[in-house]
Amino acid sequence: MNKSSTINTKNSFFAKYAIINLLGQGLIVITGIISLPILISGMGTERFGILTLAWAVTGYFSIFDFGIGRAMTKIISERLGRSDLEDIPSIVWTGMLFMLVIGLLGTSLLYSFSPYLVKDVLNIPIKLQSDTLNAFFLLAFSIPIVVTSASLRGILEAYQRFDLMNLIRIPMGILTFISPLIVLQFSKNIIFIVASLVVIRLIEWFVTLLICLNIIPELRKKIIIKKTLLKQLVNFGSWITISNIAGPLFGYMDRFFIGSLVSLTAVTYYTVPYDLNIRVMIIPSAIVGVLFSAFSATYEKDREVSAKMFFSGLKYTFIFVFPIILVIVVFAYEGLELWLGKEIAMKSTRVLQLLAFGSILNCLTYIPTALIQSAGRPDITGKLHFLELPFYLFALYILIKFFGIEGAAIAFVLRVSVEVIVLLIMSLKLLPINISSKRLFKFIIGSIPLILLPLFLNMSLFIKCFYTFITIFAFIFFGWKIILDQAERNFIIDNIKNKLFNKKIDSKLFK
Repeated sequence: MNKSSTINTKNSFFAKYAIINLLGQGLIVITGIISLPILISGMGTERFGILTLAWAVTGYFSIFDFGIGRAMTKIISERLGRSDLEDIPSIVWTGMLFMLVIGLLGTSLLYSFSPYLVKDVLNIPIKLQSDTLNAFFLLAFSIPIVVTSASLRGILEAYQRFDLMNLIRIPMGILTFISPLIVLQFSKNIIFIVASLVVIRLIEWFVTLLICLNIIPELRKKIIIKKTLLKQLVNFGSWITISNIAGPLFGYMDRFFIGSLVSLTAVTYYTVPYDLNIRVMIIPSAIVGVLFSAFSATYEKDREVSAKMFFSGLKYTFIFVFPIILVIVVFAYEGLELWLGKEIAMKSTRVLQLLAFGSILNCLTYIPTALIQSAGRPDITGKLHFLELPFYLFALYILIKFFGIEGAAIAFVLRVSVEVIVLLIMSLKLLPINISSKRLFKFIIGSIPLILLPLFLNMSLFIKCFYTFITIFAFIFFGWKIILDQAERNFIIDNIKNKLFNKKIDSKLFK
């Protein structure tokens, strides 16, 4: 087996790769921000709306992962944590082949239902229905690539090869936005644009597979399937599947309801602020990406270590996210007008503000979700999503019907408010709590209303700047005093001294 067969739980390791993950995802987000106005202008709002629906369909069919990707990360991490490496090739091939079969089932379903979706469910203009239908057929054949990619990423996460993951993910993520721009130079046909995205996914899949074969050379010897391992993967993944089914419904059904109840153009007015806010999720995703395997390896052996990682992850997620969300809420209109023009700014400002407020709550669900699942309790998140889904869909329908795209944003805020409360309560039952963790929660609860306040006040640009400055200053000041411990403060002070006086740091925090 490859020499990389231990789980690293050092703070320095997590800090390094969380930052690398964040910077990589940041490059993708910047590319998207630059590309979106060009795509909307080049394609028109109707074609761009279809493209977002195509992305939504692809995202929804990631449910055919059946939680196996996350299950593989957990089970392989546990094996690596106790140096039990014998069954790892069997785990990989059992999970991969199972997901391939399920992915082919997804292909047949989407291929069969595409005509119904295009002609009866969505408000696709007649002149665009033929191209849209062919694009959906093309997406259907990409589903096995989408779902088996999850297992390949699960292997890299388990082995903590975040360097290689970013080496693949960053250029492929950038190409996801660049390739439609290249295609637009030759054609506005949605088929060619979707084809370019499918080709990128195929390249990413092939490169990731080669890397996994290099990390685990035993995979090349023979394909081994074990029913006992399949049962273990499916038992864990079955509850993840419920979340995987609910997740895309939570993330994409708002667009389908808007397309059906309002208009295809309204989908664009909603999708632009939604996609902007969802990019903020790169922060908790970057942190969770490096924590999940460590949670899986340490929870049973040393719960104190898991608790320390949990509260650190929650703390740094909030510290990084709060200023970004505050700026988005306060300067929503000015930012949209500068970025996409006055028309979209007028239609989408309130939606952007509501979604941004919901996003800071959504960010706080990532760390507890990772802990709960890695602790072997994916049933908690599965049951939560199963119970809230019908209420969310009902609220979404009613709110969109009466309030349009703002109603969809309100439904999002209500949903994530429930999720963050339940998940934090459940995760705290799994961990020891100390005084510093209580201070962290008090600080979070006291800070969040400062983001909500600008939604109800009509401020001039000067007042907006003043409010933002004062709020961020207070956030930094009280954050320094309340939620950072002495080791963290010393680390920051030492870094500042190093920058100013070029002194060498001997940090106690990241040893």
